[in-house]
Amino acid sequence: MKYALSENGDIEGRNVAPDIIVHRRKTNDNLLAIEVKKVSNRENRFKDEAKPKAFRD
Repeated sequence: MKYALSENGDIEGRNVAPDIIVHRRKTNDNLLAIEVKKVSNRENRFKDEAKPKAFRD
C-alpha cells in the first residue's frame, strides 16, 4: 500500500487497498470497500479520511 497526499490533499499513487472488499465474483465490480481504524490510533487521521476517496477513482 503505497500512497501519499498531494499539496491539495488528494491521494497520489494507485496501490491503495482497503482493509475489506466485497465484490461480485467473475467481475471487476466492487460493492463495498471498508477501511478500519482503531479509536486509540489517531495518527495520520487526514490520510485515513482521504484514502477511501482513492478507491472511487
